[in-house]
Amino acid sequence: MRVSEVKFTKRYNVGNYEHEEYSLAAVLEEDENHVEAMAQLKADVIAAYTEENSQVKKATRKAAEVEDTEEEETEEAEQEETAEDEEVPAKAAKGKKKFKSKAQVYQRSNETHKELFSAVMKVAAPDWKKTTESKAKAKSVSLVFEGVDFLDAEGNVLAEFKAAVKKAMSNK
Repeated sequence: MRVSEVKFTKRYNVGNYEHEEYSLAAVLEEDENHVEAMAQLKADVIAAYTEENSQVKKATRKAAEVEDTEEEETEEAEQEETAEDEEVPAKAAKGKKKFKSKAQVYQRSNETHKELFSAVMKVAAPDWKKTTESKAKAKSVSLVFEGVDFLDAEGNVLAEFKAAVKKAMSNK
């Protein structure tokens, strides 16, 4: 008997009678060992679950930090406006006000984000479009990074994001 396909599925309990299911399947080449392929699928599923959870935790922490920073910036801006209104005559106060824009999180549905993510992928994994396997990996990496800090206030892709994508794509 020749095994031509292997599949590994693992369920993770998330509480409240719910679970997340991670599943990978592979079609084997004629000379591939099905036991080794199954072990690799298992390792990939566990790595994906672990990486996603660490990304979610980081994103949650960063969101809390951004929220705290935004509150502080709002308070500082209000204080500055009050101080400016008291010191500057009304005519001089009509000039342009500078607003601090905040960092953006990655959204797969945003066309600009898609283009920028593609550019990051070209640097992180130049051959990512050449095989269906690498395309699938790129898609899974894209899904993992949904909601993670992506762009700085000027609209540049964060160096941490680029490094994390490169690391995720290099993990096999």
